[in-house]
Amino acid sequence: MYQVLLVDDEPVILRNISKVIDWEKFGFSICATAECGEEACRLLKEYRPNLVITDVMMPQMNGIELAEFIGENYPKTEVIIISGYDEFDFARSAMRAGVMEYIMKPTKKKSWSRLCRRSMKGFREKRTWREISGNSGKRQRKIFPY
Repeated sequence: MYQVLLVDDEPVILRNISKVIDWEKFGFSICATAECGEEACRLLKEYRPNLVITDVMMPQMNGIELAEFIGENYPKTEVIIISGYDEFDFARSAMRAGVMEYIMKPTKKKSWSRLCRRSMKGFREKRTWREISGNSGKRQRKIFPY
């Protein structure tokens, strides 16, 4: 089971994301939630999640900064950014930070299901790649930064 950390400064969004999706059906479980990027950094150290789903706009540390922190310190952890802002600059910054996906709010249940399936497929492919090549996640991030 892959562990997911949810990060959003709006508690209602956190509850909705954790309740709307049957995470276990897709091979995921929510290990923790955070209401800001700084709290997420503390939880990353404790839980070492496989996936972080974060809002882009939060006080103190935004989702892009969190994604950069994760890329530098937890290279095996994937990041999905959710945003209510249809701004190209946010999306471009997210891709430069190495995020797996950048999706818009509000996100329908069907879209979440597709995203979960795609994420699981990506995890399986990376695991197979590591098994075949013997590369660590940190080295893979340098070879394939996106």
